[in-house]
Amino acid sequence: MSQNKKQEKQEKTIDPKVIRRVILQAFVWVLVIAFVSTIGVMWDDQGMGVPTVVETSGSKIDLSPRQLYMLEFERLDETLREQNPNIDPRTINKYLVYASLTNTADMAVRQQFYNDIQLKPSDFIKSQMQGANINRDVLDFQYAESAFLSPLGALSSMGAPTVSDMYAYSDLKNFAIATEMIVFNKTNFLTVKVPEIDQENHYLENIGQWIEYQSVKNFQVSNRGQARRVIKTLKELGLEEGILAIAKDPKIGATYTPELMLTAGADTFDHMIEVVKAYKEKPVDTAYAISEPIYEDGSYHVSIIEAVTPFVALTPPLKANILQDYVLKNYKKLAKTHATEWDKATKAFEASLVSNVSFTTVVAENLGAVNHITTPFTMLNRVITNVTGAVINLPVLSDKNVLGALLDTPKQGISPVVDVKDKKELYIAFRPLFKNYTQDEENTDVINDAALFQEVNNYKLTVLQTSLNDENKKKRYKLKTYPEVLTNLIPVY
Repeated sequence: MSQNKKQEKQEKTIDPKVIRRVILQAFVWVLVIAFVSTIGVMWDDQGMGVPTVVETSGSKIDLSPRQLYMLEFERLDETLREQNPNIDPRTINKYLVYASLTNTADMAVRQQFYNDIQLKPSDFIKSQMQGANINRDVLDFQYAESAFLSPLGALSSMGAPTVSDMYAYSDLKNFAIATEMIVFNKTNFLTVKVPEIDQENHYLENIGQWIEYQSVKNFQVSNRGQARRVIKTLKELGLEEGILAIAKDPKIGATYTPELMLTAGADTFDHMIEVVKAYKEKPVDTAYAISEPIYEDGSYHVSIIEAVTPFVALTPPLKANILQDYVLKNYKKLAKTHATEWDKATKAFEASLVSNVSFTTVVAENLGAVNHITTPFTMLNRVITNVTGAVINLPVLSDKNVLGALLDTPKQGISPVVDVKDKKELYIAFRPLFKNYTQDEENTDVINDAALFQEVNNYKLTVLQTSLNDENKKKRYKLKTYPEVLTNLIPVY
């Protein structure tokens, strides 16, 4: 009886190999389901769980192959490969991922604008444009782009220049201004308040960001074990004796370079960052730092760094760059600390702009103030430059209050101080040096000037293209981008 029970128990016992086989089959089945469902999602026309990469208040662009992002990615990829067929995919992939994101975000804003004005192709036109690899939304967008931005489409969609356009453009083209302008900027004011020791500490804490080249002693070996043996020898014997011992050790077989130059702009950038990291983490009482093994081009490197370029030896432009970065990263703290001083400084700045005062004197008396003298410009200029050729990145032509102050102020007079956009962080005042209107006496027939007609049309087209991508539209349409989706789904080498 007991023997029968034992046999029944044995019959009910499942072989462990069977258990493992069942579990493995189940796991594989899960993988198959996951894989098939991913294929179904990724190659569907749109939606169905495909991650959104760009979103506006009225539309979403996902990673489907026939959506704008992937089409733009393929277009950029093809363009780059035509320019350089031998380019390494890993070199350009990261650029492609995020350049495509930037371009797609701009397209999403324009697409929303086109939807607002209901610019879409007719069913007949759409049937002529239809392609196997383009979905309906992309067709609508491509049609609207053509209507607005192509040479022929622009004339019909926004209208040829009118008589008023011709006369207005001609007057603006012939009216030139040059001005002296003084800018009192809160950011510039705060830079003066940063002690040099804080700038130096910021440089050392972020040294990998600033250092352009670095000389190190370097051992090159064939495997990680040899690299570890190099590090162990250096730590046990010290720098001088360690270098000699490593040279005699046949088990290491290292190639020693007493002065290897690492640069931020070449293939050795990652190597340099690892070396600088070791230097930052070394004990204060240690004269040099030894890097961890660094794999590069099929070999392992151990580098020794004894010093980095001291702050006092940096070039003035690099120091200015470090200071600016410090202020931007600590802006809120600095602004709060110096709030009372800034309020007093703004009042003093306005008070210093009395009649006939030299702007040079005002700059000397107000820390953070900057004086510019512009080259002649017209209201049609896209940018304004100073006499040294540098672009003045200020809203002189785009802010109506700033432009009004300039136009209302007579030559050699001093304009009221303009609080730009009421932010209380940027103040501008002008002293116009000349305002000059010149008319071409040989060509007074503005209406029949064919060259001027084309010039006005091109100008309107440029303004349209710029306005389609401006920041105001991005805010209006609540533009959002999701770069983390690209990091997760697209390999960035």
